[in-house]
Amino acid sequence: MNNTGGRRFGKIELQPSFIGKLLLRASANERLIRTGALLILAAGVASLAVLGVSLIKPGILGAPGHILQEKASELIQHAFSSGTLKLVAAVAVVIAIDLWALGYKNSALNSLLHPDKSTRTDILIFLLGIAGLWRYAIILSFFAVGYLLERQVTGNWGQNWMQLIPSPIVQTLFYLLLYDFLDYWRHRFGHRLSWWWEVHLYHHAAEKFNIITVGRSHPIDLALTGIFVAMPMAIFGAPIEAFLLIEIFRSLQGKLQHSMIDWDWGWLGRNVFISPIAHRIHHSPDPIHWDKNYGHIFVFWDRLFGTWYDGCDVNTNIGLLHNNENKDGFIFELLRGQLRFLGALFSRWDTKVGVLPENIAREESKRYREALAAQTIDA
Repeated sequence: MNNTGGRRFGKIELQPSFIGKLLLRASANERLIRTGALLILAAGVASLAVLGVSLIKPGILGAPGHILQEKASELIQHAFSSGTLKLVAAVAVVIAIDLWALGYKNSALNSLLHPDKSTRTDILIFLLGIAGLWRYAIILSFFAVGYLLERQVTGNWGQNWMQLIPSPIVQTLFYLLLYDFLDYWRHRFGHRLSWWWEVHLYHHAAEKFNIITVGRSHPIDLALTGIFVAMPMAIFGAPIEAFLLIEIFRSLQGKLQHSMIDWDWGWLGRNVFISPIAHRIHHSPDPIHWDKNYGHIFVFWDRLFGTWYDGCDVNTNIGLLHNNENKDGFIFELLRGQLRFLGALFSRWDTKVGVLPENIAREESKRYREALAAQTIDA
């Protein structure tokens, strides 16, 4: 019998803390796993705190926009080293949360330790990310180009207008909103434009969420992200440190969003931040969920531009309705995506990929759910 009551020492009864109650409810094995998860969580949070403090240096966010000219080598080196630390620490934090919420059997850690073909792709891309050969190599190159363009803008205008905002906190909040606004439209175009979808579908081909699925992206998709998001950020005068602070926040939230934790975050999840359940809807193969929930950090872009899913579904399946990926090997599938991209780029562009009229979406959804129910019965 699980005991969640207080424990008596003499005449004094001590009530367990919130964490203590969670541990007392669990079996011995689950208790061990959750205790380990707490330790991992503490270590990860400490690492992120150290990284955050190291990024917030006096005067950095208020420095001139042409900081690339003076400190390019130092900043790029700092970005790579702190980026790797951020990646590992964020994974540790979210794996701990995932273990705590789901238990080992249903956790991302179990999925990563016993990977299928889809998960093996996620792991390989994650390892390439740690090696500095994936996301940061591509996006930071566009950030550097953006700084060079920003120098020209500053030279023509006489000053970087963002430096008129004296508060580093207000500047960072502005950059956070700008980043997410750009990323919303980058993501939406990645679904709507036929040539962009041919490489973005590589991310949606994942058949399981395991936290590191967030980093599963085709190199061309990342390069387009650099052009669409990182370069404008740099042109607006965002220092790399501000970009990395935003990435820490986005990385933690993104990894939670790519877990199987059934959190909707209540009022916050409906009006402020994209929750794990909301983003899982975006990955749903059910046609009724297509073209929904493009935001990464904030909900209000989807609400403002009419792409928010306001239903009550909590889907357990993710992936493409007709998935031809995860079958032919890592390199071959990357090259195939590149060929599809080039073919679509030099053909007539379709600007409404995956957009179905509501009545057709409902009919297709009905067929999908009937087929899914039949598979469940057969199993």
